[in-house]
Amino acid sequence: VDVVGNVFRVDLNPASDKSKIAENWAIHKLASLGIEGEPDNAKFTETERRFFNQIDVVRTRIPGTNSNVDALLVGSGNIANPKEATKAGQNKFFMLYDYNAYPLSQADAALITTPIKLENLAPALIYDPSSKTYVDNDVQNEITTNSKKGWYWNLDDNEKVVSAATTIEGKSFFTTIVAGADTTGCDAPSDPASYL
Repeated sequence: VDVVGNVFRVDLNPASDKSKIAENWAIHKLASLGIEGEPDNAKFTETERRFFNQIDVVRTRIPGTNSNVDALLVGSGNIANPKEATKAGQNKFFMLYDYNAYPLSQADAALITTPIKLENLAPALIYDPSSKTYVDNDVQNEITTNSKKGWYWNLDDNEKVVSAATTIEGKSFFTTIVAGADTTGCDAPSDPASYL
């Protein structure tokens, strides 16, 4: 993933003739997650996202089948500016399905037609304005019945993902922060010995 949310798949296929090895390499743009609508190059806007962590790739099975799929997990957050104000839902944690769980060549470009965008993903939780709470969404049903290509989890106001995800036994772990209020400086503790 690059810093503005374009996710690239790179296949470094071998070649019998080592002098032509790069002819079997292929790069495909798999997703575009960093912005909704047209960018404003003058400033960071509330529809943009920044990505600073690597993707966690988890090989799994397509639910209800024996076919392999790669689940790609990554979160957004401009950690170069942790105090930057963001609205709830601007930053997200994403899970994308890469259904081509085998090496692709340059000739396979047709298999990756258009990059995955936010509208191709199902929300993991849905906001219920009447109760002002988030409720569970049947993500698997959304993915299966509506051809969604993964899901996303909305983060809160000013929340940013600051670590790469790590998946262990089917559970993904990642770290987020919400930067505290500005301070004017720092003071030494009155009794330094109490902190030893």
